[in-house]
Amino acid sequence: MQTPSAPFVAQYKVTGIVSGLYGTETNSANHQAGDYFVLFDNAVASFPMRPADIAQTFDFVGQTAGQALVDAEAAGVLTLTYQGISAKTLAVSHVELDEETRRAPRDSEGSIYVAPWPRVNAENTGDEYLINYLSDDRSAVVHSETFGEVAEVPALFKSTAKLLSGAGTDKYINVTGNTLSGSGDDAVIGVSGFAQARSLQRILKTGNYVEATLRPGAVSASAGIGLINEGRNWQASDAVGVVDYRVSLTYVPGAPDYYALSVLVAGANIFTLDTAAESERVRIQVTGSVVRFYRYAFGTLFFMCETPVAPSFPLRVWADLRFMQSGFTTSVEQVMLTTRPMPSTAFTADQQTRYYGGLKDPVQVSIYQHSGVREIGYGLPWEGAI
Repeated sequence: MQTPSAPFVAQYKVTGIVSGLYGTETNSANHQAGDYFVLFDNAVASFPMRPADIAQTFDFVGQTAGQALVDAEAAGVLTLTYQGISAKTLAVSHVELDEETRRAPRDSEGSIYVAPWPRVNAENTGDEYLINYLSDDRSAVVHSETFGEVAEVPALFKSTAKLLSGAGTDKYINVTGNTLSGSGDDAVIGVSGFAQARSLQRILKTGNYVEATLRPGAVSASAGIGLINEGRNWQASDAVGVVDYRVSLTYVPGAPDYYALSVLVAGANIFTLDTAAESERVRIQVTGSVVRFYRYAFGTLFFMCETPVAPSFPLRVWADLRFMQSGFTTSVEQVMLTTRPMPSTAFTADQQTRYYGGLKDPVQVSIYQHSGVREIGYGLPWEGAI
């Protein structure tokens, strides 16, 4: 009998291979020169598996043509546990990050806004997510929770825009919740000063709006709210010029005194409405290429403009205060906005203190999207620091 020779291994130089497809991007960095690979072609047969087969073990026997089954079994049996990986949801695309810090956005209390971008799974269902908050070396799960697109989102991030301020040395100065306020008496602002703030959430699609109450409260003071493209410098010394759409209320002294409700598009004042109201609840709504400005004291649309090109998303809410005199308080109050429905949750400052002993930055996490089928469960993880 002739003794079989050692298995033949062909040597190939493979070029033009694209890595990281179908949710395998987390393994792309693991490839090394000289790694073995398996070529799948039409000679490879497949057979269907059922969701009920998940977690079941199967014995595979390599039986050649003309070989008795008992002989093939004696040569070796490969036992595999079916996991249904091909039917599982891919890892989420990415997680919302602040473009400045490259971390998940924090509000003024240090709470973290976590919003992963989902991927469509095989059944186009499964809007449930699991997030594991990990130790720094990623060896232990410190805290886990589930959340989803239809689940109750903590009130911290529901229907309101948490604001991040750009004034002074403290990133959060003059910001309390979803209200920006200040006066000429504030040391970080001073007389003839201004304060700015930006929303934590982003507006990602047409039909969304921002709403706020504007209170100038001082001679020649103004309070404004607007929408600014994410790529623009919202902290510029004259950021009004780079805000895409803005409405402001300005106190104008005279005989008699009055207020000017002004609309600016791309920094240019294109409409002004004189009013006696000391405060105005306003809304800016973007629909296609049309931007509408509402005032809610009378529930009316007071100005509408159609832009040559539809607004470029994503947009963030931007608020500002400007005043020339001390002793008065100027504010943009109760900012609200609608956003594209996204799976999101909040890792609050209290939770960080409970599980880490204090505010944590960064936080190591793994995030899973459910596959929509009970037997299959959660898909592959997105892993990283937020």
